[in-house]
Amino acid sequence: MNVTPNSAAAPPQAASGSRDTLLALIGVNKRYGETTALRDVSLTFSPGRIHGLVGENGAGKSTLVKIMSGLEAPDSGDLNVEGSPVTLRSPQDAFRLGFSTVYQELTLAPKLTVGENLLMGWQAVESRRRYRSHRAVDRFATTMMDDWELEGIPSYVPVQRLTLGDQQRLEIVRACARRPRLLILDEPTAALGAPAVKWLRAQLAKLIDAGTCIVYISHRLEEIRSSCSDITVLRDGRCVGAVDDPQGVPEREIVRMIAGREIERLEAGEKVAARPGAKVRLEARSLTVGRVLSEVSLKLSEGEILGVAALEGSGQRELFLTLFGATRPDGGSLSLDGQPARFRTPRDAVAAGVALVPEDRKSGGLLLESSNTSNVVLASLKKFQRFGFFRSRAARSLTVGILQSLAVKYSSPDERVGALSGGNQQKVVLAKWLAAESQIFLMYDPTRGVDPATKIDMYTRIRELANEGRSILLYSSEMEEVLYLSTRILVMYRGRIVREFANLPVADEEVVSAMLGLTGGDSS
Repeated sequence: MNVTPNSAAAPPQAASGSRDTLLALIGVNKRYGETTALRDVSLTFSPGRIHGLVGENGAGKSTLVKIMSGLEAPDSGDLNVEGSPVTLRSPQDAFRLGFSTVYQELTLAPKLTVGENLLMGWQAVESRRRYRSHRAVDRFATTMMDDWELEGIPSYVPVQRLTLGDQQRLEIVRACARRPRLLILDEPTAALGAPAVKWLRAQLAKLIDAGTCIVYISHRLEEIRSSCSDITVLRDGRCVGAVDDPQGVPEREIVRMIAGREIERLEAGEKVAARPGAKVRLEARSLTVGRVLSEVSLKLSEGEILGVAALEGSGQRELFLTLFGATRPDGGSLSLDGQPARFRTPRDAVAAGVALVPEDRKSGGLLLESSNTSNVVLASLKKFQRFGFFRSRAARSLTVGILQSLAVKYSSPDERVGALSGGNQQKVVLAKWLAAESQIFLMYDPTRGVDPATKIDMYTRIRELANEGRSILLYSSEMEEVLYLSTRILVMYRGRIVREFANLPVADEEVVSAMLGLTGGDSS
């Protein structure tokens, strides 16, 4: 059998015949106040291999990444590099050892150019005078992107103008270009479409051939199983299992180890039923935004989950932002419940009962330094104002109730939301709109970067919202998710809606063909 349970007592070792261990963690422990993040974790990582690390949100993965990257020190335990003990007091210490990390949350400077971002970190090893001019920086960046086959991104544009997927690829190239001895990838494909995932695998193959040791963290088990040499499973801060032949072990077995229980997918029979003749809640007519959105029309009905299937950069992001009032259309119109509507700002959309669950919860959905309560009531503050005073007790009471209903793991309603795991933060984003009693939900990749158990929780809640009569427009970078949840699917290609699938289920090959612009017409 290729699965070793309860591996806290017997940490996974490098496979026989592999080269010497590069990094070893021995009995590592870490606490945050009353919370234990890591408990006696022992792991070994070898050169020329991709080591998978999986677990639910809050299992301890991010804490391990911080320790291996020099951002935090363990409370106890040892780190050895090639058999010698080391102490990582800062990211600079890790950098000097040849360690590079691609964090789950982007570390790019949004207002700096692509070239300036790629140069960051190289100043310590290259002459600053050499890259003093903008032309020299652009040459440096262009050469680097050519080496790593990163196409279609000009070196002189500010990073904030790039799509989230291109920003993610840029972050990966910056880490890979240093030719690290150890590369840590934390959810590297969460924002990437299928072509970019294929690109990433090709780049990792180069590093493996050069002897780089890669630690790969992802909730996408198919990627983990197909890419990694071995897998370690974390749960509640402990190593609870190891898989030395990922492709030879059923995915269900790995999921069971991650969750500590069986997780059943929702059956197709539980899909939200279409409601013929249901009231149209939101209608868009001929929406146009520059060259990225062209004459887009759609109707979103009461109790419907309308899926949007599209390759990255097909205009879906601009569509969602326009419907939420964050982007001004150049042409077209909107109506709510049959009445003309115009959203000059997101505040207008929120007031009209429209909610947005954005692709990046950290920058577009939450105030990370504020409390759980502040975030939950952010979109419904007027409810808690009376005679000029804020009713904090009522706000905290509502927060506790909603967070409990969503099974959010948190310490206190006054806890800083940035201290929560990624999956629980995503639930807080949803809680904010539930508190506001929103009726129309624009969900853009709502399960990006969350674990399988949290995904099932989110799926259940999305379907409950639809069954309650709420209207949901859903885009996901995972095709399976769109097929799985939707009552109807629209396909976008080059800024247009090119096909509709009204009778579901439908073969994913048909949807993908439409996403690639290979088919046209309607399917009813």
